[in-house]
Amino acid sequence: MSQLQLRTTPYVANWEELRQLIEQFCIAEMLDSKLRFTVLLCCEEWFVNIVNHGYKAYTDAELQREEIRLVIEHIDGQQLQIVCSDGAPLFNPLLHKQPSVIEDVASRKVGGLGIYFIRSKMDQCLYEYKDQRNELTMIRRLN
Repeated sequence: MSQLQLRTTPYVANWEELRQLIEQFCIAEMLDSKLRFTVLLCCEEWFVNIVNHGYKAYTDAELQREEIRLVIEHIDGQQLQIVCSDGAPLFNPLLHKQPSVIEDVASRKVGGLGIYFIRSKMDQCLYEYKDQRNELTMIRRLN
């Protein structure tokens, strides 16, 4: 089992450094380019949404004390498990109403596609609120 553990403060500007580290991990684990793209996109959707929505009412001083955590595990060549953790207010994205993807883009309500995308690209998503932190686990089988 290989593992990557990342910690950062909740600023969108931090995404690029995280993206590079995630991509390096995926390459080292010899994940194909399609799976690397999926992992990066799902992690970016989660990260940007948490920073922009979960922490939107925080002051800069409060943000500097916060920590976003990301752990990616490549388990026995069988699956990837991505655990995303944040201290923003409680929010279970799995309870979020799924957007209509069959509506015309012009008439569709804005929002919700990031969660939809994550759920459609992962084999399983789990949510827990523990130790006053949101924890989203995304699992992707490799076979």
